[in-house]
Amino acid sequence: MKHIREWKEWQEDRDLARFLAFCQSQLGYSSEPDLVISDDHVEAAHHRAMGYYSPMSGHIWVLRGARTTADWYRTLAHELVHHAQRELGHPLDGRDGSRTENEANSKADRKSTRLNSSHVSESRMPSSA
Repeated sequence: MKHIREWKEWQEDRDLARFLAFCQSQLGYSSEPDLVISDDHVEAAHHRAMGYYSPMSGHIWVLRGARTTADWYRTLAHELVHHAQRELGHPLDGRDGSRTENEANSKADRKSTRLNSSHVSESRMPSSA
């Protein structure tokens, strides 16, 4: 998976790597999408979204900005569901209320909730030495 990040400290983001591995194991996709985590609010305004998935290129873009980690991870999980849907040959319909979007919303909520209650929260806890 290509991770293109705008800030150097994101290159060392172990929580993000764990989250991506967790989503891949849960969603079952095999090809790795190109991924951009960004602070570009102009891009978000252009797409009128906090994230998007391009089924033609397998490219995912997510706005990190000043959002909480849980919020942008949920957006990332949503877009990864679309990536998995494409691999399974499901028709992708990005309209609000479509089966595609309802599935992505539901699965993204479950993945984010499970991760936030285990992986991320554990990594943020101080060690008891």
